[in-house]
Amino acid sequence: MKKSRVILSLVILLAVLTGTLIYFKNKPSEPSVEPQDDRILITKIEKQAIDKICLQSKQGTLTIEKKGEDWQVDSAQAVKINQYRIDYILDSITQLYAEQVVSETPENRENFGLAKPQAVAEIQLTDGSKNRLYLGDKVPTGSSYYLAVEDDPRIFTIWYGDGENFLLTLDDLRDRSLPAITMEELAYFKLARQGAPTIEVVADKEGTIDDTLPLGNWLLTKPYNKPKSIKWEEFQKLLSAIEMLRIDEFVEENPKDLNKYGLVNPSAELVVKDEENTLHLYFGNSKEDKVFFKLADAPAVYAVEKGNTEFLATKHFDLIFKFAYIENIDYMDKIVIEGNGKTHELTLLRGAKEDEEDEVEETFFVNGKEVEDESFRKFYQVLIGLLLEGENDKKLKEEPEVRTTFYLNKANEPKVIISYVPYNPDFYAVFLNGEAEFLINRDQVQKMLEELDLLVAGE
Repeated sequence: MKKSRVILSLVILLAVLTGTLIYFKNKPSEPSVEPQDDRILITKIEKQAIDKICLQSKQGTLTIEKKGEDWQVDSAQAVKINQYRIDYILDSITQLYAEQVVSETPENRENFGLAKPQAVAEIQLTDGSKNRLYLGDKVPTGSSYYLAVEDDPRIFTIWYGDGENFLLTLDDLRDRSLPAITMEELAYFKLARQGAPTIEVVADKEGTIDDTLPLGNWLLTKPYNKPKSIKWEEFQKLLSAIEMLRIDEFVEENPKDLNKYGLVNPSAELVVKDEENTLHLYFGNSKEDKVFFKLADAPAVYAVEKGNTEFLATKHFDLIFKFAYIENIDYMDKIVIEGNGKTHELTLLRGAKEDEEDEVEETFFVNGKEVEDESFRKFYQVLIGLLLEGENDKKLKEEPEVRTTFYLNKANEPKVIISYVPYNPDFYAVFLNGEAEFLINRDQVQKMLEELDLLVAGE
C-alpha cells in the first residue's frame, strides 16, 4: 500500500512538471522594449562620408583630410600625425550629443558667445555638402560649452571635452612617440654624458664576447677594462624609464642655431638598438622643467619633462653584479689563499663513482687533508660571496696583504688571481689579473680569512 502511494505521488509530480513546460512553451512572448536614449543628438555623420574637416579658431586654421587609408593635416610642415587622436576627434564631431537645449530661438546669441564664435567646425562631405558647427563660450561653471548648428535655431550645451576638440592646433595632433624599441630583442645600449663615463651594454647570449662570466646574457663593456655581468633587474629599471620617453613639446622644426638649445655639444647621447630598429637621441640644455632634445637623424628640436630624464644620471656601478669574483665550483681544481702570514691550498679531486659512470664523485682537501663536503662548500660560498663596494681612483702597486689564486679547468681561463691591496684604513683595492678597478671593505676579507681558519681547523 505504501509503495502504491509513492508511485502515485511521482505520477502526479510528473504531470505537474509536464504541464508547466507546456505552459511556458506556448505562452505568448511579450514584445521587446528597446531602451530609450534620451540624449539630444546634434550631428550623426558616417565617417566614410567625410572628405575634409576644417577647424577655424583664434589658434588658426586646421584642416584634416582623408589621404588613402589615413587622415592627414594640411600643413606647410611635413609632420607625423597621431591617427588615434584624429579618430577620437572624428568620433566626437560626427556623432555629437548635447547636454541640454538652453534656447529654442536664435535671439541674443551674443549672450552665449555665438555672435562671434571662438571656433567654427566645417565638415565637408564627399557629395560636396557641408555642415557647420559654431562653438561659443564656456558655461559659467566651466564644465561645458555653448554650441550652435547652421540652419538650426537652437542653442545647446556640449561636454567640455567635445568643445575642446574645436580648439585643437597642429601640435595637438602630432605624433609624440619616438622610434619604438622591442626591449625583449635589445641588442645594444649606449649612454654617453659629459662629465661621466660612457655606459655601453651589449647582448652576449652566445658567449662570443666573454664566456668567462657566469651571470646572465648582458655585458657592461664600458667603462670598465674588463666586461662585467649586468644585473638585469637594475638594467630593466633604466630601460623602463626610456620606454616612457615622449615628446612633450615641439620647440622648433628647422632650427638655424642648435647652440641655443645646447645641442651642438650635447650633454648626453642615448643609443638603443633592437634587432631591427634604433633609437638615437641627443640631449641639450634644460629650461625650467623641460630638457631640449632631438633625434640624431632629424633637425627638429623637442622638449621633454625634466623628471622623465632622470635615467641620464644612471651610475654604471649600480648596473653590475658586485661579486669580486664568482665562478661555479665545478670549474675549480685548486685555490691558493695567502693572508695573515699563512698560505693555504684547497684542492678538488673528481672521479667517476664506482658502478655509476655518469656521476662524478668529488673529494675536497685543505692543505692535503680531506675535509667534509658540506664544510668545504660552505666556505666556498663565503669566498665567492665577497662583494665590491666602490670604485678605485688611485694608481697602486700590486703589493697585496691578501691574495687568492684560482686554478680552473677552463681552457680559455686556466688561472685567475685576486689581490687585495691596501687603499686606506677601511678598504682594499681589488686587483683582478693585474687590474684594480674596485674597492672592498677590509672587514669582508678578514671575515673570509677567519672562516678559512675554521675550515683548516676542522670546525
